[in-house]
Amino acid sequence: MGFVGIIERSYEMRKQILPKNVKVYYLILVVLLTPCIGIGVERVYFGNIHSHTSYSDGVGTPEDAYRYARHTAHLDFLAITDHNHRAAENGAEERKDGIMIATNTSLYTNNTINTAQQWTQNGAFVALYGQEYSSINSGNHINVYDISQVIDVNNGEFKQLIDWLKTNKNSANQLALIQLNHPVACSDASKEYGADW
Repeated sequence: MGFVGIIERSYEMRKQILPKNVKVYYLILVVLLTPCIGIGVERVYFGNIHSHTSYSDGVGTPEDAYRYARHTAHLDFLAITDHNHRAAENGAEERKDGIMIATNTSLYTNNTINTAQQWTQNGAFVALYGQEYSSINSGNHINVYDISQVIDVNNGEFKQLIDWLKTNKNSANQLALIQLNHPVACSDASKEYGADW
């Protein structure tokens, strides 16, 4: 099914039902649907396009994350984008358990993707999936959405990533959507998002 899901509900403010010590960043999207489906109505969607689970350096399972996003935070969409590399847990401290999509790809291919498909409900919630292609010290990070296997390109090899994506299409057999993450996090501009190629 890809990432097609239309939420048919009017704009409403979301109640903050989160503990005070939890930081959550929402992306607010205003979408003009006229060219796509002819409705001609602007809608506002609330969600998160970059989150991690315990399958890299976050907490909980994809099931936990989608459930919380939909039923507690009352989001319209959530994208789980776990790191694709083996060093993902280096800063995870007490949460470090070695269970990662980089070491057990079936966590992504069988669990994250299937869970996203189960939690997507047209008209109510869109569960997105992808990976954060991480370059560690070789540059910055990129989210890659809706691909069916764990990215096996060496960290920091952005040209190789682009070549890999040409042969590893998304669920609609199109080039995958990519997103540049935390652009000011890299202190060396010459390595920012593959500037060296």
